[in-house]
Amino acid sequence: MKLDEIQKVWQSQDARMTVRTTILLESVRRKQRGYAVSLWIRYLREGWGAIFAAVLFFFTTESSVSMGSGFWPFYVALAIICGTGVFRVIDYHRQKQKAPHYSESTLSFIESSLADISHRIWLLENILWWWVLPMAVAGCFIIFQILLIVGWHHPSVFMELGVGAVIFALILVFIYWGNLLTARKYWQPRRADLQALADRLKIK
Repeated sequence: MKLDEIQKVWQSQDARMTVRTTILLESVRRKQRGYAVSLWIRYLREGWGAIFAAVLFFFTTESSVSMGSGFWPFYVALAIICGTGVFRVIDYHRQKQKAPHYSESTLSFIESSLADISHRIWLLENILWWWVLPMAVAGCFIIFQILLIVGWHHPSVFMELGVGAVIFALILVFIYWGNLLTARKYWQPRRADLQALADRLKIK
């Protein structure tokens, strides 16, 4: 084979490799953009949603419930809810500063996406500590607040609070297991695929 023919074959192979790399990078970027949208929606719901709910409850609850030194459980519950939202807002902006740039190489972009997904998995797997447990504690303070207002000698109140507590607990359990399943069924396999892809690119 002549030298010019060898050069043509080499150039055609290099062009095909460039096309495959470009398609791969665009696929990863498209999925990353979709992930960023879903993360932004959850950030609004879990972050600013919690803060807004705490502020709303504070200003709309009757003064007989929310005012006075004897009603400290109400303030503690709102502080816990607001603190959970503040944590989520701060965490979101910290991760956003580490977000991959679309001008990066394929490997660096995939590695940045891996770090982003790993943090997402950490949030889902640890939701018990940063969301479920704080909400459960806040709910206990609200129940205690109601008992302080209504009194401890009304059996019907205990029955109603018991039913409400069971429903709230079931909701928290559903949220907890739902997030765990999402992490294990969706995000962990995706992280494994990206990790395998990054390893192949490193070898090349």
